[in-house]
Amino acid sequence: RLPANTVLRQNMLGPLKSPVIVKRNQNVVISIESPGFLITAVGKTMQDGRAGDYIKVRNMDSQRIIVARISEDGSVVPVL
Repeated sequence: RLPANTVLRQNMLGPLKSPVIVKRNQNVVISIESPGFLITAVGKTMQDGRAGDYIKVRNMDSQRIIVARISEDGSVVPVL
C-alpha cells in the first residue's frame, strides 16, 4: 500500500510486461514476406505469447510444428 500523493518513480516499479497477444490453441496467420511475394498459411499456437516471443505453432495444412515469432498484430513469422 502507498500513502496518498506518493510520487511513483521508475525504480519503484517492476518490469513492465506486454500483454499476451495469442493464447494456446488459437488460430493464427503464418506469414513469410519478401520483396515480390507474400506466403500465408493458417496455424494453431501451442503456447501463449507476447509480441516478440518465439513460440511453437502447428501448420494446419502440413501438420508440421514450427518455431515462429509473434508480431504486434497477432500473426506469426517463422524462424528460417
